[in-house]
Amino acid sequence: MKEKLISIIKNRKIVTTVCIAIVVVLLISIFPNKNIIGRWEIANLKEWEKYSASIYRVDLPKALELFSDGTGIINYTSYSQDDITWHADDGRLRIDGKVFNYKISFGKLILNYQDDERNDTITYKKK
Repeated sequence: MKEKLISIIKNRKIVTTVCIAIVVVLLISIFPNKNIIGRWEIANLKEWEKYSASIYRVDLPKALELFSDGTGIINYTSYSQDDITWHADDGRLRIDGKVFNYKISFGKLILNYQDDERNDTITYKKK
């Protein structure tokens, strides 16, 4: 009797854990913008320096911080800081009128800017 009771309790714990995991996955998929909120810094400084030296570049920040209210702070250098507005939807990120494709993968934010002349990609890590 005691063993059966212990077995039932263990099975309930497993079922409860699985249910909680499913709810968490569903919440993350319903609210994808929540993943992008936070402070992001350039993942590879040499990549950014090479990119920022290009004459045909679109200004990509060295660091950005995105707040849940659609505002943020962007740093183009260690010394400059600008306030921004942003919006993310369906893999597209608009920062003050500039539109990027974005993807979040393994704690990294990958921004891609495309137009007729270039296809630039830069990676940020969550701070």
